[in-house]
Amino acid sequence: MSEATVSSIKPSNALPFIPSYLRNTPLDTYNKTAKDPIFLPTRWNADDSSDYIKVMDNGLGLRCIGPGRNNSDAAAIRTDFPIPRKVGFFYYELDILNKGEKG
Repeated sequence: MSEATVSSIKPSNALPFIPSYLRNTPLDTYNKTAKDPIFLPTRWNADDSSDYIKVMDNGLGLRCIGPGRNNSDAAAIRTDFPIPRKVGFFYYELDILNKGEKG
């Protein structure tokens, strides 16, 4: 996604969402005073994913709907905001459920 595309999807005059565990951290302080705050990923982007992925649960859940038999069945997806270089470190925690399990 290009910088122009990313900046056009940022809400105007709105502070980015900061999870509770990042409140009162340098990132939170920076966002409250910066002209160009840092937007962190908050959900999966259903419009920017492989055909083998279905986005569920208001953008927070994923389901693999491909055959999954070999490497050509692989899938990829992006988030609503890319991870900015300024952040330095960011990670996701995923719970992977096997077929038949309910989450």
